[in-house]
Amino acid sequence: MSAYRTVRQKLADQRSEEIREEGLAKLKAIREAIPCPACADAEGNPMSGHFIAKCKECSARAVAGGPTFFEVAKAKAVTPEYARLMKSIFGEEWKAHHERVKAWAQRMAEARQVA
Repeated sequence: MSAYRTVRQKLADQRSEEIREEGLAKLKAIREAIPCPACADAEGNPMSGHFIAKCKECSARAVAGGPTFFEVAKAKAVTPEYARLMKSIFGEEWKAHHERVKAWAQRMAEARQVA
Protein backbone atom coordinates (compact mmCIF):
# COMPACT_ATOMS: atom_id res chain seq x y z
CA MET A 1 0.00 0.00 0.00
CA SER A 2 1.40 3.39 -0.93
CA ALA A 3 2.05 6.09 1.65
CA TYR A 4 -0.60 8.29 0.00
CA ARG A 5 -3.19 5.54 0.26
CA THR A 6 -2.27 4.82 3.89
CA VAL A 7 -2.66 8.49 4.86
CA ARG A 8 -5.90 8.73 2.92
CA GLN A 9 -7.27 5.61 4.68
CA LYS A 10 -6.28 6.99 8.10
CA LEU A 11 -8.05 10.27 7.33
CA ALA A 12 -11.14 8.38 6.16
CA ASP A 13 -11.12 6.24 9.30
CA GLN A 14 -10.72 9.33 11.48
CA ARG A 15 -13.61 11.09 9.73
CA SER A 16 -15.79 7.99 10.06
CA GLU A 17 -15.12 7.97 13.80
CA GLU A 18 -15.97 11.69 14.04
CA ILE A 19 -19.24 11.13 12.18
CA ARG A 20 -20.05 8.19 14.44
CA GLU A 21 -19.38 10.27 17.58
CA GLU A 22 -21.51 13.14 16.23
CA GLY A 23 -24.34 10.71 15.52
CA LEU A 24 -24.14 9.21 19.01
CA ALA A 25 -24.18 12.69 20.56
CA LYS A 26 -27.29 13.58 18.54
CA LEU A 27 -29.03 10.36 19.56
CA LYS A 28 -28.24 11.03 23.21
CA ALA A 29 -29.68 14.56 22.91
CA ILE A 30 -32.84 13.20 21.29
CA ARG A 31 -33.27 10.57 24.01
CA GLU A 32 -32.85 13.21 26.70
CA ALA A 33 -35.33 15.54 25.00
CA ILE A 34 -38.06 12.92 24.64
CA PRO A 35 -39.57 12.14 28.01
CA CYS A 36 -39.67 8.51 29.03
CA PRO A 37 -43.31 7.33 29.12
CA ALA A 38 -42.75 5.59 32.45
CA CYS A 39 -41.28 8.77 33.95
CA ALA A 40 -44.27 10.70 32.62
CA ASP A 41 -46.54 8.22 34.44
CA ALA A 42 -44.46 8.56 37.61
CA GLU A 43 -44.74 12.35 37.56
CA GLY A 44 -48.46 11.92 38.18
CA ASN A 45 -48.11 8.82 40.37
CA PRO A 46 -44.70 8.28 42.01
CA MET A 47 -45.83 4.82 43.08
CA SER A 48 -46.28 3.74 39.45
CA GLY A 49 -44.89 0.32 38.67
CA HIS A 50 -44.11 1.34 35.08
CA PHE A 51 -40.34 1.32 34.38
CA ILE A 52 -38.18 1.43 31.24
CA ALA A 53 -35.00 -0.63 31.60
CA LYS A 54 -32.49 1.77 30.00
CA CYS A 55 -33.88 4.92 31.62
CA LYS A 56 -31.63 6.27 34.40
CA GLU A 57 -34.52 8.09 36.07
CA CYS A 58 -36.61 4.90 36.09
CA SER A 59 -33.64 3.07 37.58
CA ALA A 60 -33.34 5.70 40.31
CA ARG A 61 -37.06 5.34 41.05
CA ALA A 62 -36.79 1.55 41.15
CA VAL A 63 -33.91 1.70 43.63
CA ALA A 64 -35.81 4.23 45.76
CA GLY A 65 -38.67 1.80 46.17
CA GLY A 66 -36.50 -1.23 46.86
CA PRO A 67 -35.27 -2.97 49.99
CA THR A 68 -31.64 -1.91 49.54
CA PHE A 69 -32.49 1.77 49.75
CA PHE A 70 -34.87 1.05 52.63
CA GLU A 71 -31.85 -0.23 54.59
CA VAL A 72 -29.85 2.89 53.67
CA ALA A 73 -32.68 5.15 54.82
CA LYS A 74 -33.06 3.20 58.05
CA ALA A 75 -29.31 3.28 58.77
CA LYS A 76 -28.97 6.89 57.52
CA ALA A 77 -25.76 5.77 55.82
CA VAL A 78 -24.76 4.26 52.50
CA THR A 79 -24.25 0.53 52.91
CA PRO A 80 -21.68 -1.46 50.91
CA GLU A 81 -24.54 -3.42 49.30
CA TYR A 82 -26.22 -0.19 48.19
CA ALA A 83 -22.95 1.22 46.81
CA ARG A 84 -22.43 -2.00 44.80
CA LEU A 85 -25.99 -1.86 43.48
CA MET A 86 -25.67 1.79 42.49
CA LYS A 87 -22.30 1.22 40.79
CA SER A 88 -23.75 -1.70 38.84
CA ILE A 89 -26.57 0.51 37.54
CA PHE A 90 -24.98 3.95 37.20
CA GLY A 91 -21.24 3.28 37.08
CA GLU A 92 -18.75 5.59 38.73
CA GLU A 93 -21.19 8.53 38.69
CA TRP A 94 -23.50 6.69 41.09
CA LYS A 95 -23.23 9.35 43.80
CA ALA A 96 -24.90 11.93 41.56
CA HIS A 97 -27.75 9.48 40.93
CA HIS A 98 -28.01 8.83 44.68
CA GLU A 99 -29.54 12.31 44.95
CA ARG A 100 -32.22 11.29 42.42
CA VAL A 101 -32.91 8.10 44.40
CA LYS A 102 -33.39 10.15 47.56
CA ALA A 103 -35.68 12.57 45.74
CA TRP A 104 -37.84 9.71 44.43
CA ALA A 105 -37.93 8.11 47.87
CA GLN A 106 -39.19 11.41 49.29
CA ARG A 107 -41.88 11.71 46.60
CA MET A 108 -42.96 8.11 47.24
CA ALA A 109 -43.17 8.75 50.98
CA GLU A 110 -45.31 11.83 50.34
CA ALA A 111 -47.57 9.83 48.01
CA ARG A 112 -48.04 7.17 50.70
CA GLN A 113 -49.02 9.89 53.20
CA VAL A 114 -51.73 11.18 50.88
CA ALA A 115 -53.11 7.74 50.02
